Amino acid sequence: MEEALWKLAGFLLAAVLVIAVPTMSLLERQDDVTRALVQAEANRFADTARDMGAISPALYERLQDRLRATGMLYDIRIRHESHAWIPVYTTTATGLTDTGTFDMSAVTEGETQILSVLYPSEAVPSPAERLYRMHAGDLLFVEIASRGETLAGAWRRMFLSGNGGGMAIMARAGGMVRNEAD
Repeated sequence: MEEALWKLAGFLLAAVLVIAVPTMSLLERQDDVTRALVQAEANRFADTARDMGAISPALYERLQDRLRATGMLYDIRIRHESHAWIPVYTTTATGLTDTGTFDMSAVTEGETQILSVLYPSEAVPSPAERLYRMHAGDLLFVEIASRGETLAGAWRRMFLSGNGGGMAIMARAGGMVRNEAD
């Protein structure tokens, strides 16, 4: 009787492994494809915006549509840094004197400011006014992170009894703006 129970347990374990291992492998490959797609879309968005010198509503919506096609929800963070060189003056008895040196001032705009230009609360007469414009030499960075866990992470957590479902899908892209919008 005991031998029959061991055989039954072995058969059930083999059946679970025959199903679980290939499914886990398939889901992990799907995660790899999704990671590659999200990274490619982040690169495409950043490169297009850097080449145009602006972010348009159509460009941002295309990024959202392509990310939505993966079946997951994502947080998109955009950061634009512009730099200005400001001459340094000293105060003398006769007034201000130029020291001949400059300080760099950096202004960072986040996605809230960028989205308020792309999607203003009041009606804007022309689509050209909905462009978020940048200058050559500015920096633009895009970070995309998934909100939930992937199916592979859920399977891993279920079968391995782990508390973490693995890493989320994440991509970063950006660099220096090459052109200015006309």
